Amino acid sequence: MKLYKQSHQQRGFSTGCVLVTISLMVVIGFFGFRLGGPFIEHQILAGSMDDVARLDDFATASKRQIVGRIGEGIRRNSGMNQSTLDVNKILYIVKRDGKKIIGVNYEVATGLLYNVSALMHFKHESSAGIRY
Repeated sequence: MKLYKQSHQQRGFSTGCVLVTISLMVVIGFFGFRLGGPFIEHQILAGSMDDVARLDDFATASKRQIVGRIGEGIRRNSGMNQSTLDVNKILYIVKRDGKKIIGVNYEVATGLLYNVSALMHFKHESSAGIRY
């Protein structure tokens, strides 16, 4: 009479599963490292635009004053990293429905591997009282 039945099925991770999991994590980390910089830079720019739009004198400020304040916000929030964006070229100011709106609409190409690159399109608008 046998009390214990011997199982031939493996339970848990095999070496192949571990290697596939590690390889997948490395690939995701690589793409995150290569593509993360432009996303973080855009978030800093969008935050600076929102901060400028909340100021009391936003409706009467000129484009030069707005660009200067956004540049100060980028320098303050990004720490030691210098921004690669030229805010003066990508910023637009329009009046829509009686409100002054500042926005950016630009693309960034980032090299991934050899001759493969990723093209990322960013767009953000800010106005006083409304957040897009």
